[in-house]
Amino acid sequence: MVVGAICLLASLAVMWGLYRWGHTLCIKIREHERTETELLESEAQHSELFENASDMMYTINLSKNLTSVNRAYQRITGYTRDELIGMNLVDILAPEHLERSGQMRVKKERGTAWTTYEVDMLTKGGGRVPVEVSTRLIYQDGKPIGVQGIARDITERKQAQEALQKAHDELERRVAERTRELEHSNAQLQSEILERQATEAALRASETRYRALVEGSLQGISIISMEGKRLFANARLVDILGYADLDDYMRHDPTTNIALHEMERVRGYREAVRRGDTSPNSYEYEGRRADGTPIWLERLVTPITWEGETALFSSLVDITERKHAEAEHARLQHELLESSRQAGMAEVATSVLHNVGNVLTSVNVAVSLIREQVSRSRVENLVKAVALIDTHRDDLGTFITADPQGQHLPTFLRQLAHHLLDERDSLLDHLQVVNNKVEHIKEIVAMQQVYATAASALEPLALATLMDDALKTHDDSLGQHEVEVVRDYAELPLVWTDRHKVLQILIHLIRNAKQALLAAASTPKQLTVRVNTDDGDQVILEVRDNGIGIDPADLTRIFQYGFTTKWDGHGFGLHSSALMAQELSGTLTAHSEGVGQGAVFRLTFPMKEAPSCTV
Repeated sequence: MVVGAICLLASLAVMWGLYRWGHTLCIKIREHERTETELLESEAQHSELFENASDMMYTINLSKNLTSVNRAYQRITGYTRDELIGMNLVDILAPEHLERSGQMRVKKERGTAWTTYEVDMLTKGGGRVPVEVSTRLIYQDGKPIGVQGIARDITERKQAQEALQKAHDELERRVAERTRELEHSNAQLQSEILERQATEAALRASETRYRALVEGSLQGISIISMEGKRLFANARLVDILGYADLDDYMRHDPTTNIALHEMERVRGYREAVRRGDTSPNSYEYEGRRADGTPIWLERLVTPITWEGETALFSSLVDITERKHAEAEHARLQHELLESSRQAGMAEVATSVLHNVGNVLTSVNVAVSLIREQVSRSRVENLVKAVALIDTHRDDLGTFITADPQGQHLPTFLRQLAHHLLDERDSLLDHLQVVNNKVEHIKEIVAMQQVYATAASALEPLALATLMDDALKTHDDSLGQHEVEVVRDYAELPLVWTDRHKVLQILIHLIRNAKQALLAAASTPKQLTVRVNTDDGDQVILEVRDNGIGIDPADLTRIFQYGFTTKWDGHGFGLHSSALMAQELSGTLTAHSEGVGQGAVFRLTFPMKEAPSCTV
């Protein structure tokens, strides 16, 4: 019986031990399942960041074969994920950049954590995409097993750099006194470009690697719920918006960092995404830092799934310096256009002075003829005849009838009278010439005063009359050189345009045509001016000559600042005329069949008809 009791107790002890072991095992299994679930959720969240990043992210093995890529990598190269996985760098990088890639790997193996450099990637379509690449080695058990990389498409940045450099050089040539400010502007823009360079790093294998990628980005990255609640932000975003730390950022409403006048537009974009409507995924807006300081931001927005709910993935870049540089560029461009206007006025004034000089030459000739004729006048003979009559006042009748000298006096007086009448008529003719020339000068000066004092404003104009006004400034010179002027004017209504700008352009084109005619050996010399339309809504003002023509190689450069084929030219006239044509929302073009074939310049701009007025 005792033995039975002992056996029973032993059995109970064994069963209790088995129960406790099974209970502990169940607890550990539940904890393991919960840990796996949390890791899967974390992995999914960071995988979403990896896939939706605006930069290309990838990994390669030590054989230089791709092992993973994100959507941006597929979109930019044109390959699918299946095509890319396993592809070697030899097939993706430009041949001349393969050596640079190898050098960067050597640097990393020698201890450099991240290497950043630029290469050209080859797309599926055969094109090239310049990218900035940041890479680091992936280690396992202390040994490198591959490379993790981030590549950013810098095509727009390259184009922006080239365009900026071109604008900088051009402005430096045109406006020497603005050199210092332009260099400062260029330096600011270059600084912004450097700030926007990205070194984002990504690995989809673990949460730590993905977080290192997001936190290392130069872009501010955030995730916001569709209701506007802040869910996530990296350190760069906190820094851009000027918050003390991440907790400080998360406590504030997103609208805090949007300027009041931008609020409705930005909210509208978010609401459009929430409704599934079309909206821009990239836009610029004026924001506010935490302390209220204005800041310009560029935002890229993409809807994603975050913790089972639709949210907005946003990358933010501070473009304040770029906006300042753009404003400075616009100001300098305005100053350049004003310089162009003043140069045009100087050319008009030069033309007027040239014509006044021609007229004054004619006046001087007429005055010289008058002086010479007056100096040879026979009025003195009349004085002698009168003195002779006074001498014989008492016996005048006897003197005229009996004295031989007195008998010739009536005939002499008759001939002298006729001669003095002819002399008077000749002097009146010369004086009429002088009067006509003085009136011509008054007309030229009056017209110049009208256009010189005219403000830049739209007004209803008869374009044929405007073309004639431009011709008047060259009338004497054209007539002096026997240039035939042919007018071909279509009947047009009054057109709303800027009188001052159109006249400046026409005067310069006619002056160039006259010079081309004078330099040519062809006769007769003919200048044709046309006023017409293109059978649409565009006005065409044309100046054509049969002069020396234009070399085809020069046609592509003829409107560039500083380009000229004249020994005394400055290369500013046609350039400033083209700028004024742009201000008229029009174009100025040139055409020539070649040297010796003449040329035609055509000014085209919109025909805004004046209401209830016709010519």
